[in-house]
Amino acid sequence: MSLAAHFAGAGRREWQRRGREGGSEGAGGVFGWAAVGEDLLGDGAVGRLMRESGAAARIVEDVEKDEASVAVTLGAVAGEYERRERFLAAKNEEMVRAVQGMEEESSWLRGELKELKAVADNSLPEMNHGVDGENEKLRAELDAIKGEIELRVDRIQELKECRTDLHFSKVEKLVIKINSLDMADINPEASDNAQMLHDKHKEEMEAINAKVIQLEKQLEQKEAQESAICLLNTKLQAGENLRMEEYEHLYKLLTILKECLEQKSERFQNAYVDLTQRDHLNRNELQETHQEVIKVNAFLLTFPIPLYEKRYV
Repeated sequence: MSLAAHFAGAGRREWQRRGREGGSEGAGGVFGWAAVGEDLLGDGAVGRLMRESGAAARIVEDVEKDEASVAVTLGAVAGEYERRERFLAAKNEEMVRAVQGMEEESSWLRGELKELKAVADNSLPEMNHGVDGENEKLRAELDAIKGEIELRVDRIQELKECRTDLHFSKVEKLVIKINSLDMADINPEASDNAQMLHDKHKEEMEAINAKVIQLEKQLEQKEAQESAICLLNTKLQAGENLRMEEYEHLYKLLTILKECLEQKSERFQNAYVDLTQRDHLNRNELQETHQEVIKVNAFLLTFPIPLYEKRYV
């Protein structure tokens, strides 16, 4: 007996039973019956149909739940992508501003380096030339003083050779007085000061040239870092998406470049101040040495040696 015939027969019997009992609800076609637990657990066609219908309904419910869960997940992913897009856009603008600031500071430091190189190439040689001229002048004055001292020594020797018993004591006193002046100590002292000043200027020029070479090497390293930064900046301006490693590398390069620029600026300022102080100190030393030479020369001029007539016994 087929399932359709079973339901149709069951419906007719139920309809006939309700008609005999006189129930008003029996009007109309009645097909099937209210399923119970034993129908669901049965091995017949009804049980299988009910189980298959229930499984299909559960599958539909599971699919609807999965679709709702997927929709929520997709919404969260879309929100996260929007948040990251806004974050990367803000980082991009920040990096562009930082690169522009670094380029401006780099241009300013290049100008400062050119000015310092101009000072080292022009002003310092002129200063050194002026110091050399002063040293030559001091040497000439010292040579003149040395010649005058030698002349006086020769005169004293001559007086010693031609002294007599009459004026021996006077000549001896004169020799003692001249020897007590310690002119031999004054002359080497002034000459040593001039030579020391010249050597000091030479050492300063060598130190300045070494510092300029070091600054040029550091500038080459900074230019290499700037080229890497400009490459990443070009990618940013072209709208390319950078990896997080590239962003971190760019940030490290900018930090290193900023620290280098700050250190170079501080070194340039310190070098300029130190150079100015040394120049002022050297000029003062030259002036003091010149004054010492003038005093020695004036002292020698104010100390005449008397001329004695030769007497023969």
